[in-house]
Amino acid sequence: MDAFPDKAQARRQPAVDILMQKVAQGIESYVGQEMAGVPPEVVAGLADRVVREVREFSEGQGNHLYELVKIGLGLSSEKNIDRLLERIVREARHFTNADGGTLYIKDDARQALDFAIVQNDSLGVCMGGSGEAISWPPVPLRHENNGENHWNVSAHCALAGEPINISDVYDAEGYDFQGTRDFDASTGYRSRSMLVIPLRDHEDEVIGVLQLLNAKDRETGAVVPFPEHEVGMVMSLASQAAIALTKMRLVRGLENLLDAFVRTIGDAIDEKSPYTAGHVYRVANLTEEIALEVNRATAGRFASVSFSADELAEIRMAAWLHDVGKITTPEHLMDKATKLETIFDRIELIRHRVEISRLHDAFVRLENEPCSRTEGRTAPLPPPKEEEWQEIINFLDMINLGGEGLPAESIEKVRRLAGITYAMSGVEFPLLAPDEVENLCVQKGTLTAAERKVMNH
Repeated sequence: MDAFPDKAQARRQPAVDILMQKVAQGIESYVGQEMAGVPPEVVAGLADRVVREVREFSEGQGNHLYELVKIGLGLSSEKNIDRLLERIVREARHFTNADGGTLYIKDDARQALDFAIVQNDSLGVCMGGSGEAISWPPVPLRHENNGENHWNVSAHCALAGEPINISDVYDAEGYDFQGTRDFDASTGYRSRSMLVIPLRDHEDEVIGVLQLLNAKDRETGAVVPFPEHEVGMVMSLASQAAIALTKMRLVRGLENLLDAFVRTIGDAIDEKSPYTAGHVYRVANLTEEIALEVNRATAGRFASVSFSADELAEIRMAAWLHDVGKITTPEHLMDKATKLETIFDRIELIRHRVEISRLHDAFVRLENEPCSRTEGRTAPLPPPKEEEWQEIINFLDMINLGGEGLPAESIEKVRRLAGITYAMSGVEFPLLAPDEVENLCVQKGTLTAAERKVMNH
């Protein structure tokens, strides 16, 4: 970039020379017609002076255009909104050699201009952005009676959407500068020249106001009015600033929208099952804390590791989405509290089978054994398998709950129980179906290998 000014100068020189030649020719033609008898050396001196001043003006304008290009590139590359706002004011002040500058951001909801940045070299003021917080109240765009506030110069600029160039605010008519006078009285400052420029977005809506104060002569340092030929340049700068600010707002809005969408998905996953409620939120917070702790590390394995702001955002989003597949996971898997649970807990089916077997055994005994009667009463029949059936159902109840480890002997016992049958309407049925055996033999938790694969998908 250092060589760029020389190249620009080289490209600009032919145009300047052509312009100078035309000016010189015009002066010679005019002098020849209107200044006959004037000594030639006077005419030549006049022509040289005009040519020199026009050349200086042209080159100055060219330099201004080049500065605008550099400012535009700088503004478009800035990613931090606080630094962007500060840079807008700083570059505008540098461009016009202004002593102070204020940037207002329009709040459409409250119909007011909020102070965003305040800078003043003479007073050593640097407020807003990354500097000291601004506690000044916003500038209302409307009065309490809903009438437009045209007394305040910044509010008028925002409402009218036109630049305002004032040579001396103390002599200006049509605006209330009492607040400026009070500020000067309390600080010993003297506000004089002021240039107020609206910032327009891509839809030509005013989104803010740039106010520059006390332009200084670059040679003498005296406060002078803002030159009219610089107003257009400053408006161009303000346009670039508005575009950069709008772009950053749009990007931030999209980021916030995506972040809200991702958090909504995470919240929906947490709400889907009472057994995993809060899991996504906890993982996201813990992951972010770990990443920040890595950034703070100054010694050890992670001393050389540092995550950028973009990388931290990616880590945070990944943490929020780590369980996104559970959106399509069936609820009976998400909520599977026992090994035999599907839509309902199938341990109840096994209970019914056991009960059927017990009743069947009792019926067979009643059929095959004679009844003994005592004093007209039937003697009670002993339940030879009652304790065995109860032990079976107690065992199945216990292992159905799942846990951290199922012993091998329990798995073997389940497989032995699978060989027990019960009869119904003359048909033999297994006490445990094959898929029930598979579920009851899960060694850790309640999910089978196939179900866990679905959960982790």
